[in-house]
Amino acid sequence: MVLIVEDEFLLRMDAVDMIAAAGFEVVEAANANEAIGILEALGIAETDLPEGRRFLPKPCSPTDDVAVCET
Repeated sequence: MVLIVEDEFLLRMDAVDMIAAAGFEVVEAANANEAIGILEALGIAETDLPEGRRFLPKPCSPTDDVAVCET
């Protein structure tokens, strides 16, 4: 699962479409508070991600996002 957090709707929509097209399950959040709520609902503390999971800081390109997901 990939959590996309982006406040710009069109950028978020594009990122979600690209990651989903690469075959990944995508969850989206419009801001940090929403993302933290999603992580908490999944039982994941924002600083305690399962091994192999990570946050991608901005700026990053959709190509970078897909490359990270494939590793």
